[in-house]
Amino acid sequence: MGEIVAVHQMKEAFTSDEVIDLDKVSPILYLGHELYVTASRDIVRGLDREVYGKAKGGL
Repeated sequence: MGEIVAVHQMKEAFTSDEVIDLDKVSPILYLGHELYVTASRDIVRGLDREVYGKAKGGL
């Protein structure tokens, strides 16, 4: 775990519903040890917090 020390956002990267517009940005997530995950514009998946939160001991 880490501590979030800053958050930056570009207002123009979001839709009017305040959802990230994947046609405008390509977000990535650093996993450590030179590993990154990217968001595919072709696949968008939602995770049920009730299912996945309990499986891993909470979110």
